[in-house]
Amino acid sequence: PRLVPDHPELRKRGISKETCKYLGCGYLSGYKGTINERIVFQVRGVERRGGQLAPVILSHIGRTVDDVRADVEGRWHHFAHFKKHLELYNVDKVLLDSRARDQVQRTGRLIIVEGCFDVAKLVEAGIYNVVATFGAHLSEEQVKRVKWIAEQLGLKETILWYDKDTAGREGAKKAFDLLKANACEASVFWGSRDSRVARSP
Repeated sequence: PRLVPDHPELRKRGISKETCKYLGCGYLSGYKGTINERIVFQVRGVERRGGQLAPVILSHIGRTVDDVRADVEGRWHHFAHFKKHLELYNVDKVLLDSRARDQVQRTGRLIIVEGCFDVAKLVEAGIYNVVATFGAHLSEEQVKRVKWIAEQLGLKETILWYDKDTAGREGAKKAFDLLKANACEASVFWGSRDSRVARSP
């Protein structure tokens, strides 16, 4: 309830209140902590309850809207206990939301991007079959999550859609090699003519 889904930074990025509500994100103020006065994203996973998968809040991660503060404190902050390399952002929606599940099952694909804002922009465009790795790096633990998603939803391929900068291209290449080494079909979006990632007509 403290996350306000209407802030100039969100409007500038073209992220609507509806998308903020869907993802559980917004601007946080009046909170004593390192994520105060930041655009905060609720990070959720899934757990089994009574034989069914259900969402569970794991942590929160926040991005400053102040460039001066970013230089001093860092652009992103999260709680100390949260280990980014163990999780995939938006995995709960991919597994539990009917629109996301349908896109994964219909296309056989999961899109992997770098960050929370990337997920938000794709959701805004109607693309729900997407998770983020909290940076241009895919870990062994995250690959295990991808394989588990594949088992749950019949996933056939992952599309690595990292940023087009040097870090993104290098990260995508390493992630591609890691997925292949773990018997996961993968492709890299940039440099490929394959862009069949959009929602159904």
